[in-house]
Amino acid sequence: MTRENKDAKLNLREPVASMLADYCAAMNGPPSLQVIRAALLAYIDKELSENPGIRKRYDEIRKARLASERDGIRLVTTDEEGI
Repeated sequence: MTRENKDAKLNLREPVASMLADYCAAMNGPPSLQVIRAALLAYIDKELSENPGIRKRYDEIRKARLASERDGIRLVTTDEEGI
């Protein structure tokens, strides 16, 4: 699959799509998803550091989600009739 086809799956609109393609070309071709991940991490870090209220909500939501993922599947016993 060509880079254009992969980027099309991201559903980026202009001018962002061409800006990303140009940036990746200028950087000797890192995968666009790698660039997007780095940008998103930087954006989230910046926003959380500037907004304590959102940071608190984010931490609570993330903690709850990670706890539920860690708990995984729970086994339960059935009654005598197998229900």
